This record gives sequence, structure tokens and C-alpha cells, in this order.
Amino acid sequence: MNSVDKKKKQHEEDVLDDVFTYCRHAGGYRKKQVLKITGEVYSGGERPDLIITRGNGFVIGLEHFRVDHHIKKDNKAQSKDAELCSCLERKRIAFCDSHNEWLDDQTYEEAAEILGDGLLHYMQNRSAASYSNLAYSLDKRLFDRSTGHANKLAAYRDNLAEKHGKMVKTELGYLIEVRSDFGGLFLTSDYVTRQLAAGECPLFEDIYDCLERAAKEVDWILLAFYCPLGSKIVDAAVIDCRNGLYRTSCKRQNLFRTAYLGSGKDISCCKKSGSGSMRISTDGEEIKIVLENTAVNPNPGILQSAAVLGAAQALNLDRRGDPFVATLPVQIFYEMLRYESKKIHGEITKQTVQALLCEIPADKRLAYGNAFGERYGIGSNMA
Repeated sequence: MNSVDKKKKQHEEDVLDDVFTYCRHAGGYRKKQVLKITGEVYSGGERPDLIITRGNGFVIGLEHFRVDHHIKKDNKAQSKDAELCSCLERKRIAFCDSHNEWLDDQTYEEAAEILGDGLLHYMQNRSAASYSNLAYSLDKRLFDRSTGHANKLAAYRDNLAEKHGKMVKTELGYLIEVRSDFGGLFLTSDYVTRQLAAGECPLFEDIYDCLERAAKEVDWILLAFYCPLGSKIVDAAVIDCRNGLYRTSCKRQNLFRTAYLGSGKDISCCKKSGSGSMRISTDGEEIKIVLENTAVNPNPGILQSAAVLGAAQALNLDRRGDPFVATLPVQIFYEMLRYESKKIHGEITKQTVQALLCEIPADKRLAYGNAFGERYGIGSNMA
């Protein structure tokens, strides 16, 4: 096994260990799920990548793959962040090899330039991304006609039977590494709202449905959630898909089919204007990196129209107690009108939201926007 293969296998083991460790610490149902599949892990093979041998005679095969929020717009849906990480690692190795004895002001600036260039590229990747990118990446990895893992399940099962004997009970599952950044968006679930941290990823409608389709053909789905460039796991789940338990297992881990409301769903909510620039300055021991954000926000009229429509959808979902994730403009309108809308009977429409907003004096809308900003630590003059 060459060094690249060893690194790949070690990474697969690390992701599995992250899921087990996170779920054990979470306790409750997640911990119980881990106990059902814990055993001796063998990572030396392929198809499937990992094999867990349990003392009760069960053998569980897990196929690992990664899905990304920041992808190239091509048929392969390649990860921009994986490419960026590889590039930064090459630069880091080259830098360390050439400065292994002494560090001076110039070398500190060189290191800052490498870091700043990486951050600049990440900002560009983030501003160009849409929610649908992640759903497309998942569908591509699972169900693509030529490369999708769902098409290879029969081969995985045959390999397990061949290696461990047909008398041994075998189960099969996916270990899915999810790399996303929806940080700053607002999740409302069980009538409680909070901002998502980077790396957190609710099971949006398309993603939930895609996993449910996959669950009909496997026994387990393990989810590991990370930031696009981070190595620390943010969330994890072990979903039992046996006997049609997918929805029940998701629900017991607070994984619900969640709507995405606002701009940035099918296309990026920002447009790129130029490649951006970087400026590095030093002040004694302090190094300052200033990056130019070249993302251009959409037309305010388009943004407001999306926010009004999203607010109507949010208010209807709130009445039914269904979870949703909202962009900042949608969330402001939703919270501003949540109690005002209770006087409305029937379905709330875009026109309803516009009428309710017109009933609120401009100074009160401004005051509410500022209070919203203070509440979430976003800033002033929000409306």
C-alpha cells in the first residue's frame, strides 16, 4: 500500500472514529446506536472501505465517501475545498522545507501570504456556493449511473460474503462525510430559533429525501458533519435503516426534513466581481492581513422579493410546527410578523406579508431591525 492509499485509509478510520466518539458523548439514542455497530475495525480493503466485525457474529461493511457544499460546476461535482486543502498543504511543506532553521520578518510575511491566499480562495468558494450544490453532490455520489455507490451495493455484499463466509450475517452501510458551511443562517425547530455554526447541516428537503431513497437499500447510514476546511467534527448521527426505520431513527436524533427559505437555494445569492486582492502589513510582532471581498450582493429589489416570499413560507411552516432554515432577511421579516400574522386566518401569502409590513410604521420597523441585530450580535440598522 503506497503512502497515498495509507493516508486515505487512515482518513476513513478517523472519520468513523469521529462519529463514534461524538455520538458516545452525545449520549441517549445516539450512544445506543453506536453500541449496535461497535466492533473490531478493519480498513485494509476496498469495496467496502471499512469492515466492522462484532462479537455476535455480525459483520458490517461501510463505504465512505465525501459530499461538498463548495463544488465545481461540472459533471463530476468535484470539491473546491479538497483541492484548496491539497494546494495549501503543498505550500506548507515547501515553506517548511525552505525555512527549517530560522524565521525572520520576511518569512513571517511569506507564511501570512500563504494563509491569506487560502482564505481569499475560501471566501470566493463560499460566495459562489448555493444550497443545491450540496444536494447535487450527494445525489451524484449515491446515484450517478457510472460512479454512484448505490449501483455497486451488490458487489459490496458479494465481497463481504466472500471474505467472511455466507453463513455470517452481514450488513451494509454508508459513512458519509459532509463538508458544508451554512454558518450564520437561522434554524427554527420546535419553535426555538438559533443560528447555525459553520459545519452544521440540517437535513434539507432534497438531502433528507435522497438519504431516504438510499436507506431502502442499506442497513446503516452514518453521517459526519465538518466545516469545509476543518478537521474537527461538528455533528454526527448513526441512522438505522433496517426494517424501514429511517424516519424513526432520524426523528430520535432530531434530524428532520427541513425547508430552506430565502435566496441562495438554487443559485448563489452573491456574484463574483474580480478575483480579489490581498494586502499584508506588519506592526512589530503583529501581522495584519486585509482581504478584498469581491462578492456583489444581488439587486435589493430581488433580495426583498425573496425575503417576503420566504417570510410567508416561514410563517406557514411555523403554524404547522415544521422546521426551517432561513436567510437573514427572511428571518427578520418572519420574527417581525410572527405575532402580527396570528390575526390572519388561512394560508399566508406573499401579498399577506407585504400588507402586514405596510401596517407597521417605518420607525418601528427600523427599531425592530436594530433590536434583531443586537439580539444576534449582527450589527445595527438592520431594517
